[in-house]
Formats: sequence, C-alpha cells, structure tokens
Amino acid sequence: MNQAYLWDTNIAVYYLQQQLPPYAGKVMDDIAGNSRICFSVITEIELFSWKPANHT
Repeated sequence: MNQAYLWDTNIAVYYLQQQLPPYAGKVMDDIAGNSRICFSVITEIELFSWKPANHT
C-alpha cells in the first residue's frame, strides 16, 4: 500500500455517486481498496460543500 493517487473533485464525486462506467468503477474500487488516496486542499474544501443529488 505504498502507491498513492491524487483524486480531483470530479472523480471523487463521480465515484461516490457511482456514475462511472462499470470498468472504471471497478478500477476505482481497486484503487480505493489497495492504495492511498490523496486530495488537494481545494478538493477537500469542494467536497465538504458538496451535496449529493438526492440530498434535500
């Protein structure tokens, strides 16, 4: 688990909402389960203010 990946806001949101194509979703699942995921400060701020589409 020494490999790290830098995720941007869009990929994080698409992943969380399961909007990626099936193959890409499987790749991202593998990355999320076996590697360290990093976010920039800007991405963290954007994710803290993000509301899922089904949020009322």
